[in-house]
Amino acid sequence: LRAMAPMDDYDSADIDADDEGENSVPMPLSSYGAMPSRMPPLVTWSGSVDMEGLSERLLGLSVEDAEEEAREALNDATDGATDADVLAVLLTVFKADREYSIHGEDTWDRPLEYCKRMCSLCDRNFLSGGGQPRPDDFPTRVVASVYAECGRSYALAPGQTSAALDLLQKALNVFTLIPEPNMEEVLEISACRASLARVLRRVGQLKKAQDQFLQAMQLLAEVPDSFEVPGLVAEYSETLAAAGDDAVASPALLDLITQMVEEKFGEGSDEHFQALQELSDACLSAGKPGLAAPMLIILSRQLRSYYGSNDAWAGSEIQAVEEKAAHALEAGAAKHMQEADFEAAASMWALAIRMRESLNAPQELLAEMRSSLVALQQAVASNGSEADGAASTREPGEPVDGPETDEEYSEDGPRPDSLEEPEVPSTQEPSKRPKPSLSQPLQSLRPGWTQPSTAPTDAWD
Repeated sequence: LRAMAPMDDYDSADIDADDEGENSVPMPLSSYGAMPSRMPPLVTWSGSVDMEGLSERLLGLSVEDAEEEAREALNDATDGATDADVLAVLLTVFKADREYSIHGEDTWDRPLEYCKRMCSLCDRNFLSGGGQPRPDDFPTRVVASVYAECGRSYALAPGQTSAALDLLQKALNVFTLIPEPNMEEVLEISACRASLARVLRRVGQLKKAQDQFLQAMQLLAEVPDSFEVPGLVAEYSETLAAAGDDAVASPALLDLITQMVEEKFGEGSDEHFQALQELSDACLSAGKPGLAAPMLIILSRQLRSYYGSNDAWAGSEIQAVEEKAAHALEAGAAKHMQEADFEAAASMWALAIRMRESLNAPQELLAEMRSSLVALQQAVASNGSEADGAASTREPGEPVDGPETDEEYSEDGPRPDSLEEPEVPSTQEPSKRPKPSLSQPLQSLRPGWTQPSTAPTDAWD
């Protein structure tokens, strides 16, 4: 059964070899965030059993002895001990026992034995009718939650990465059987995906880790008061920075992430600032300056709006961000030129000129940059003419029509005094902003800073 099957797309040999190296030390608990919230009800008795007293009595026993005593106690208090009742008792003892291992006061041997037994009970009591559910089977959410809880425990234990991957993927497979997850179930699924992402990052499978972080964030998009989002953005950013060429990012994707943070916490909030800073730094570290530039522009705009123009300290900090944005635009344009994407290079170089003007760059530098822009625009026109199979009708020294004109950059003509986007004619009616998936390829959505506009825009847009 797919729902009960472990992962089959990971190289177990590589994972096991990795466990023998530096990753043999378990990841700290803080790396996993909070463990799942309260488990759904499991017990079937009416309250005649003192769960707290029974659990304290079983703490420290082997899983076999604990189960035997639990069944005896349940048989004395009820008409018969069911597997669901036993699972509830074992889970309570397991969580208490695991705390000692987390804090280094005991080994992981006993908690992992509890995991094996609890997972065995779930295997036996889920889809037990030849792959079909039976009336006395465990609820789907309970089974998935137990697998996820045990997967996290294996991830914390040394040398158990492969088992952690199997159980976390197994939990996600079972979660998919819930037709319409409620809010608590959505939070659990998101937490499980985030846990899987952390383990994948640990074994160096950064591309898959990024995808899991993105899916975890997407699940929280419609959840109110989802304070886990900033932490997930930070972890995704760290993984993105380490991924380099395997970075899973695009202008549209990053725009969606920052938009989600803005909608949840407010424009210019600490969380918004943090997301813009972390994502832009990650893109720079991953060698994708063109992706970092728009976020740095937005960050500088937000900082100016927040601090105003009278704060000297803030002014120097804002200027540093703007300088960083200018470097990112220039580096991004250079990278597009290396890829022979002259149209994208020209667009980004035009924005770099505007940014340099706002920073009061020397006129000699600006003149050189404008000359380079004209050359790029001519290259765009030449490529376009070759694609159409016709020669260009422009004079050799005449600039092509584009986001900037020669008059705009001439010595006597008007110059832009902001980063305002020029108006671009459009034959299409503006459409409502779509909400694509964070984890699927995006083809047409452009970030807000490159959107053409027929109305006056903010000076930094």
